[in-house]
Amino acid sequence: MTTCNENSTNRRGCNLSTSLLNVFVVILMMVCATVEIQAQKNTNTTVAPAAQPVVAAKPGATTQHIRRITPQIPNANRFDPGKVFLENADALVFNEHRSTEYRVLRGNVKFRRGNMTLSCDSAYFYEASSSLDAFGHVVMVQADTMRVYCDRMHYFGDVEVAKLRRNVKVINSSMTVTTDSLDYDMLNDVARYFGGGTVVDHSGTRVTSSVGRYEMDTKKVQFTSNVNLTTDKIKLHTDVLDYDMRTHIATIEDETEILSLEDGNKIYTSSGTYNLATGQGTLYNRSTVKSRDGNTIVGDVMYYDRSKDTGHAQGNVVLTDQKNKQTLRGDDVYYDRRSGQSHAQGNVVIVDDKNQQTLRGDNVYYNRNKGESHAQGNVVITDEKNQQTLTGDEVFYDRRNERSKAQGNVVLTDIKTQRVLKGDVMDYDRKTGVGNARGHVVITDAKNKVILQGEVGYHNEKTNESFVTENALAREFSQKDTVYIHADTLRMFTNGDNERIMLANKYVRFYRKDLQGVCDSAAVNEKDSILNMYRHAVIWSEGRQISGEEINVHVKDSTVDWATLPQNGLLIEHLGEDYYNQLSGRAMKALFADQELRHLDVSGDVEALFYPMENDSTYNKLVNANSAYLTIDLKPKQKVDKVKMWPDVTGTVVPLFLAKKSQLRIDRFRWYESIRPKEPYDVLIVSDEMRQIFGEAVAKRRTVIK
Repeated sequence: MTTCNENSTNRRGCNLSTSLLNVFVVILMMVCATVEIQAQKNTNTTVAPAAQPVVAAKPGATTQHIRRITPQIPNANRFDPGKVFLENADALVFNEHRSTEYRVLRGNVKFRRGNMTLSCDSAYFYEASSSLDAFGHVVMVQADTMRVYCDRMHYFGDVEVAKLRRNVKVINSSMTVTTDSLDYDMLNDVARYFGGGTVVDHSGTRVTSSVGRYEMDTKKVQFTSNVNLTTDKIKLHTDVLDYDMRTHIATIEDETEILSLEDGNKIYTSSGTYNLATGQGTLYNRSTVKSRDGNTIVGDVMYYDRSKDTGHAQGNVVLTDQKNKQTLRGDDVYYDRRSGQSHAQGNVVIVDDKNQQTLRGDNVYYNRNKGESHAQGNVVITDEKNQQTLTGDEVFYDRRNERSKAQGNVVLTDIKTQRVLKGDVMDYDRKTGVGNARGHVVITDAKNKVILQGEVGYHNEKTNESFVTENALAREFSQKDTVYIHADTLRMFTNGDNERIMLANKYVRFYRKDLQGVCDSAAVNEKDSILNMYRHAVIWSEGRQISGEEINVHVKDSTVDWATLPQNGLLIEHLGEDYYNQLSGRAMKALFADQELRHLDVSGDVEALFYPMENDSTYNKLVNANSAYLTIDLKPKQKVDKVKMWPDVTGTVVPLFLAKKSQLRIDRFRWYESIRPKEPYDVLIVSDEMRQIFGEAVAKRRTVIK
């Protein structure tokens, strides 16, 4: 007799319970009794036994034969699920000298238990253990739900385990199993094959493995060792796999590779679930999804949809774009591989190795196909190649044309040129080097020591040009004292001679601790340190005021070196109360030393009105003189050393106590103290009085600065 493998897996082969086998044995005993009586009546009858896998009796032993057994039990329900019936056998052999434990059935053997039948070429029955061995063309049929084929089956009635061997095939409504060794635990309704097997379900899913375990009632299968699963859409390889045939969900417990036959995508994972029908999976333990073009996404947890080619990864996510040489990292990433769209949250970093750029943000939308990024929250774009950094609360960036749109605390830093552009909203084109900013704009040029600010700003890196407008302010700190300059528009650029120029247009106001001024427009040449003021220009220094259609001031070592007034100059010095020294002419040139006036040249229609200081430092008379030319030399503390007027001089000298009020002013006298900046940020205040004065001045003469 062939022994059974105790470690083999159970199958739903013959669902024969111990109690039912006992009934079956009783029936066999009844048949045997009938056989003995028939044998006594026909002692001359012999039956040739069919070929059997084992010898039923020893040579010379007495053997009893019965030809074709067809049991007849009156009034018995042969479909009673609690009983086992022998439907047919060509012969029964019982040799008590060889063994009393089993009887042999031969030829067209068929049994029934309820709605299940078992047929085979021959069988052994063990009365004591209620067990059964079936041999040759074993077929077990469970109504219309299951059919089992094998060459040999061993059934152990005491534990209700059936062991099927050689050419095993199990077919039911859910699947087909083929193997050479299968054990079936009938009590727990669990089948197990080993030594290699194949399972094919009704959807076409095919699985091969060394070992397989199948729960009949739950339709759950566990495959182990060299597992290969194939559908029309995927191929899966692993060593441990649980599969639910009803839900089509595979549970992954070991290193697994899943290949999509549709697009070539691959999944590498060691833990998770995957729905073979929908292509949806939940993956753990740093799983990886890799596309045909080499792009990958890795995360602690990943939700993947094969049909849509989308996914959602969480925990230290890394998305690599091999084609574009980019890497995206974040705590939480959604991606759509077909559209190329990704949405990353939490500590997001996109590294562009091709362009040597890095983008950081709290929340980033990125389209790989279009090369577009939309970042929110603490956004930082670093351009190592161009040595630039762009920060802001929200940034739109197009990698293909290298354009950025940013808003909220935007800062563009150019390390190479030491220039910083700030604003609430900014558009920046890296190819052209042009940046446009709006709202609280600040352009800092550390190299040239100038800061521009306003509500609207512009900067061109290639032409090295900047401008601000709307409440514009410039702070120039190249000298010891910072100069504050305001105008409607402030512009800085480098001319053809590589000279840095700043232009200020309309309502220009500037402040320095020792020097203040206003005009309609101005130009500053930083190389020559010359300030050119146009249209109703006024400069104040302590108690002195200089005004004219144009004023040119040269600054050296942070102090005024010289100044010229080429058209209609007017110099006024306030002595106190209502008394002013006054001097006017067509053109003036003043020389300064130690921040004090030392020499003055006036030419053309000179008119002077001044109060000579007496030896006791008092003023007793008023002098009014007119000539074509005048020169004045002064000592320290503004003491007059020498005055020269020529060629013809006319005028009057009037004792101060006899002077009339109308004699205290020359015709061109204008004192503009009311529009003078008193503090640095006073330059931002353009009063109605100043607008009125400048409106009149501009109406008389308008000059355009280029």
